[in-house]
Amino acid sequence: MIQASATFYEPKIIRFPSLLERSGKLENPDEITLPVYYETVLLPDLKDDLSPRSLKEDRIALNHWVRHTNNPPLHFCGDPVNGNDLLNLLMSGMTAAGCRPPTVNKTWRELRSMFSAASEEGLCAHVPVLLKRRKGKRIRSRLIKESPKLQRQIVTEDELKRLWSACRFATYPRRQQFPTPRLWRVALVLFWTYGARTIDFLHNLRWEHVKFSDKLLQFTAQKTSKLQGLPLTEIAIAHLKSIKGHSERVFPGFNTPGCFLQKTQKWKRGFRATWNSEICPNASIDDPITLKHFRERVLTRYNAMHSGLGSWILGHYMPGVSAQNYDLPTDQIRELICSAPVPDCFQMVGI
Repeated sequence: MIQASATFYEPKIIRFPSLLERSGKLENPDEITLPVYYETVLLPDLKDDLSPRSLKEDRIALNHWVRHTNNPPLHFCGDPVNGNDLLNLLMSGMTAAGCRPPTVNKTWRELRSMFSAASEEGLCAHVPVLLKRRKGKRIRSRLIKESPKLQRQIVTEDELKRLWSACRFATYPRRQQFPTPRLWRVALVLFWTYGARTIDFLHNLRWEHVKFSDKLLQFTAQKTSKLQGLPLTEIAIAHLKSIKGHSERVFPGFNTPGCFLQKTQKWKRGFRATWNSEICPNASIDDPITLKHFRERVLTRYNAMHSGLGSWILGHYMPGVSAQNYDLPTDQIRELICSAPVPDCFQMVGI
């Protein structure tokens, strides 16, 4: 029986001994493990092409692999029986550590791509096979009932008005230059108008990305590493100026999403925890709304106005080679976005 090893490396820094000779070839192929193969062969080519988030996900997946298996050589993993035992160790170890089934699936997807590359190099005879996907309870129950996947209707203006009012209950982040409710309301304006990812707006957005003179919001999306240039509407400019202070970040203090702690049955403070535990409950909305639903609303609403517009705003639409870094908005795109109806609550600036 394979015994799991307790040794693993830091999630943000890979510290493996290099097996590269001066010629650039690997020594002792029979002793190469998956993390070493990733560092010495895959990482040099990937680090310039993948976003920091994708690289971090690779490292987290490798951490799980090292933590829950004995990290054997690749040739050992290529044996079908050994590979199955290793995957059982990985799955049971992650489950015992409190990882949800989707997390187990995602970890294996990252690892499988590494094993596939190693197999092509001849370092692993076969790619280990996960015989059964670890579906969550909600997914399983949906499959059993054979009912279609339920999707929420797009966020309505009435729901937006309730959320706007409920922002007064927000207590995170504290001790900032501007009142917490005002920060959240400006965030609502941006999510409603542009539907960007939370990491791009709440955490990464800097004032250097906000070009008032050009009426442009220009930033690099963390997930895709693509440059996006979004036209600023007059109402977005007014709200952004209402929170422009001494911080370099547009939303200072939004440092962590937070989470729900099962052990204590309490929320760990963060922007997503604040949204779920303070803003949404006080908005009295029957069908729960997540920040991602604003992204879906932008896609649906703007695509209905003009084919492909919503996809372009979200950074999905790539019409050709010239758009690999997302072209700046054309006059037509700017006009369409700036002419979209403005909810009444957005007229209340600086509250």
